[in-house]
Amino acid sequence: MRGLILLVMAVTAAMDTTATTAWKTYRDPAFGFSLRYPESLVILPEKPLPERRPPLLHRVAFLDRQLAASETADLQPPQLAVEVFAPTSGPLRAWLTANGRLPAGSGVTDLKLSGAREGVRVRDPHLSAPNEFVYYATERGVVALIPLGAEGSAMLETFRLGAER
Repeated sequence: MRGLILLVMAVTAAMDTTATTAWKTYRDPAFGFSLRYPESLVILPEKPLPERRPPLLHRVAFLDRQLAASETADLQPPQLAVEVFAPTSGPLRAWLTANGRLPAGSGVTDLKLSGAREGVRVRDPHLSAPNEFVYYATERGVVALIPLGAEGSAMLETFRLGAER
């Protein structure tokens, strides 16, 4: 039985990888990242919001095509949002704490990604959704990834630093 479970897990992982390689690729050369997204989503580049703290330099969101065409598109949560903030010279956790992005009781896991100085996954048990946030400190800025739902989580796995893939 254990062998069958391992086989099913391996086949599922291979299917997931195959599915995401057929997706479109979004490249952002200005901030040096790329990721893949399914055909069912559209890209909603958004203007920076300087009144936010910390100031947001760039934001792009991936929303279901049908929801994006609706009258309530502005109110719909995206499958994945990528936010870029000014670079930090200090430790990423200190930046997160200073900017209210590391609430007490959060689960924090260190992440490694080629091209990032530091990376962390923050799980906030006080939020229902989204309650998972991934942050990378790079030369070009602090990148925040906010996945929501299965597609958002799968997209998160395709995120790479360096616009070319």
